[in-house]
Amino acid sequence: MNKPKSLIIVLILLSACSVTHRSICFTKLKPFSVEEIYTLNQDTISLDLSFEGLNHNCLAIGLEMINKTNRPISVVPALFYYKASGRIKPDSIGADCKYYSLDYQKERDSLILLKDSLSQAKNPYFKKRQSTCEEMKMGLINGTVELVLGLPLGSIEENREEDEENWKESCVINLNDIELQLTFWRHSALKEAILAPKDTVEGSLLFPIDTTLNQIVFELPINNRIHSFPFKQTFRR
Repeated sequence: MNKPKSLIIVLILLSACSVTHRSICFTKLKPFSVEEIYTLNQDTISLDLSFEGLNHNCLAIGLEMINKTNRPISVVPALFYYKASGRIKPDSIGADCKYYSLDYQKERDSLILLKDSLSQAKNPYFKKRQSTCEEMKMGLINGTVELVLGLPLGSIEENREEDEENWKESCVINLNDIELQLTFWRHSALKEAILAPKDTVEGSLLFPIDTTLNQIVFELPINNRIHSFPFKQTFRR
């Protein structure tokens, strides 16, 4: 039986997303301290940016922000990005690119849609259970065909049952992976917010990886000013 092309593509994409990327090391570059403090019209905000590791082949960056002003400040993670800075590898393809933080709403909605699609998908290898009479009849027919034509119908059925179980296991693995990603976006990701005076917000940001860049700078547009955080990234196989 042929596999549904659209579902197979989805499962392949999910499997590819779950592959662990080679390790990566981030080094903070000067000027950079554990806590960066910027003056905004005689008021201040405190920003702390740190590398958390990899999350589904994306850079996971932690951000903590304290509003030390006497007015609300808008925080829009979808506007945060990084770009090339300083030394670039000869084969770099992203020298002039900006890599924006993944959007919480879009990622969450697409994962929910994918989860619903997989949950409702029908196993293409499923065989409807037959009555005892029908099983006996098919067994007699299959036995005759095997005897006369020499076709191993028994092994074909075994392969079908194996494919059915493999499909089930693949769906369970992918659904669990989707649930882990949804948990991240619901509870760990930094979300768009209006930060009240003296309040603190913190969370994680995910960015695409460009392995051709040795030095990058994260730029965070906040309160009509771009705040820069330079990093050196090193990949290890």
